[in-house]
Amino acid sequence: MDPFYALPSRLAGTFVLVCLSWFGLQGGHAQTPYVAAPEPPIAVQAGEVTSLPVIECADDEQRSEHDGAQRRSFERFEEAVRAQINRDRFQVYRGERPAEAVWSLPVVVHVYHRGEDVGDGFNLSYPQLNSALEALNADFANGESVDTGIRFKWARRDAADVPTTGIVRHLFTEETLDRAHEWMAEVAWDPERYVNLFVLPDLGRMGLKGQTIGASLESAPLGIAIASRAFGTHGWVNAWTSSNRTLTHQMGHYLGLRHVYATGGEGDCSRTGDGVCDTAPTGRHTACEPVHADEDVHNHMDGTPGICRTHFTPGQKERMRAVLQATRPALIERSATEPIAPLDGAITGVGVRDLACSSEGTPWVELANVGTAVIDSAIVRIRLNSHDAYPVFWRGRLAAGERVRIEGPKMAIGYGPYALSVELELPVANGRNRVDASSPFQELEGYLANNAWVESGENLPGNRLALALAPDAFGDEISWVLTDQNGTEWAHSAPYPLGKAGIPVEQATCVPAGCYRLELSDAGGNGLGQGHGTWYELRSGNGDVLASGTGDYGAGTRTSFCVAALEIPTCMDANQNGVCDDLESRGCTDELGCNYDPKATFLSDCEFPDFGRDCSGECLGDRDGDGICDQLEWQGCLDASACNYDDRATDEGPCEYGNCDESAEGLGEALNGKNEIKLFPNPSMEQPPVWTVEGFTRDGMRARLYSPNGVLVWETVTERESDGRHRLRTNTWIASGAYILELSAADYEHPVAPSVVHVRVR
Repeated sequence: MDPFYALPSRLAGTFVLVCLSWFGLQGGHAQTPYVAAPEPPIAVQAGEVTSLPVIECADDEQRSEHDGAQRRSFERFEEAVRAQINRDRFQVYRGERPAEAVWSLPVVVHVYHRGEDVGDGFNLSYPQLNSALEALNADFANGESVDTGIRFKWARRDAADVPTTGIVRHLFTEETLDRAHEWMAEVAWDPERYVNLFVLPDLGRMGLKGQTIGASLESAPLGIAIASRAFGTHGWVNAWTSSNRTLTHQMGHYLGLRHVYATGGEGDCSRTGDGVCDTAPTGRHTACEPVHADEDVHNHMDGTPGICRTHFTPGQKERMRAVLQATRPALIERSATEPIAPLDGAITGVGVRDLACSSEGTPWVELANVGTAVIDSAIVRIRLNSHDAYPVFWRGRLAAGERVRIEGPKMAIGYGPYALSVELELPVANGRNRVDASSPFQELEGYLANNAWVESGENLPGNRLALALAPDAFGDEISWVLTDQNGTEWAHSAPYPLGKAGIPVEQATCVPAGCYRLELSDAGGNGLGQGHGTWYELRSGNGDVLASGTGDYGAGTRTSFCVAALEIPTCMDANQNGVCDDLESRGCTDELGCNYDPKATFLSDCEFPDFGRDCSGECLGDRDGDGICDQLEWQGCLDASACNYDDRATDEGPCEYGNCDESAEGLGEALNGKNEIKLFPNPSMEQPPVWTVEGFTRDGMRARLYSPNGVLVWETVTERESDGRHRLRTNTWIASGAYILELSAADYEHPVAPSVVHVRVR
């Protein structure tokens, strides 16, 4: 997405948060949050630069001030955890404790964004989200002293046993800001069964990186809130958060740990301070070096920078595992991390790229692998409105849990409402998308309900505005906002770089016809400065200069203007398939075709090699060196005096002698050429393919279909139908191409010579 955030002002409102623990939310229902010793709320406008200190979290030291029901809930939680620890220790003492299991907790991440495309800005990409879980698991598995035996995996099925990627995306709105506690409780998955992570755009702007919501109470915490730019190890993250240790720290709170510098109480170390006996008493630190030699400033639950923290202690491990057993057993007992089916692709998003202020756009489809088997081929059929579906072939490697964006050709979306209907097919053919290599052929996906998606929208005419600005050396002081005549914000500036005087930066957006105001501000009060080659210019889509200047505007300047919608002609689409004629390129789009054209956008006939040969006509294999391709070797009787002599055989097979009239029952006439086996239609245009067989006089017929490289794609046994014919109705999707069809009697006697058949996908 362009750094020019084209969003109404209601999406860029004030975010208010009290930096204290959010305790009042459990069980996925909104309750009145408990707030102890409230501090004045911090209000920060989106995009505003603040000098607030970075706070790792605002957690638990005010627990001693709890009273009433929450205090009793906290005490019961502690009693249950201590009792579980004692049971575990007693089992170890008695020698009754089984080998320690590694528990995998199902994770659901709620990504809040401001309308960006997936992978841009706050709408974090899958690699960045996945890096957060990888780093979290590394901290919980390794450390420098202990493996906790706790891991975190994306949820692969929801509470209704429907496949999921474990990633849910939400639009960040003014309502989101006003109802922070309520909306998190509304969208959270059952916290007794899932670990909910809420990744929030403006949390980091307030100097707060993370917060566990409702830890150390009897009910499972609602989840963990993390600033967008503190989540993960690479991607759109701030340098000072790139170790992902905020999430590790907060997950410690989520699993019942307190800060190692927690104070309070005297006597039993399991009831005082952080409640863990092997964590050394530690003061609150902001650097990696301890003040006293015995202090553990490298513990994940200290307040030192993330790069300093490296480990949990055995006591912390013991406590976290006891918390899970005593208060959240459903997290470790469910199979939510196990996919529904081995082969399962899901459409998780559909949209149109480059549509702003244009009647043409490029549709995209996000394909996710929610199964366990690698997906290496797919067909995505994109239908624009009522046009014919346009097939897009994809080849690659998509491992379990990964996702990929597949783009279609540019389409004539036009102005007004539109609908994109998308269907996904995972072909099981030519050895692709095989779940189990020991199985000769595979059925279709195990779950099909996530293979379709309908996306509706409206494309309104407008004007594309582009603001070019060459800042002075103090780019952090410069900002601007674009509003309409009602005061609604349509766009605002992204941060300008420091020390890049005179180097222009352009940002663009699309706005509907109307009147607007551009307001530029300078926090230093001196505009863009003098003598630095500074300037700004706002142009419309048809080249009109709407506002301009050298930048000497002091604290700020305003310019009002009006724009009309651009008249952009819709492209020609003679064949009415939704694709612009000048963008269509007819050719073979199947990589297996000898005439495959990677630049082709329109499906045309593909040329496939003869069975057993490559595109140059060479055999794929000839083990016995007789010049006959291995796939074409045919075993049969070579003795012309035998009853079952086969003049098409290439290798010696068993011969039958005696009364030949009795041995050729059923297929004898066909084999002797007195009756011809007919197969039609060939090629089959149906999906899945269907062929009709005439001349096969046995009641039971076995059919086997092989790919050109000899892989068994499909087989069946049929019965002769009332019209005397057999019909081969395949039960699987088959890619375009040439195949070898082997027919025989159901008892494998009397085979018919193989036939080359063709499949053409419409």
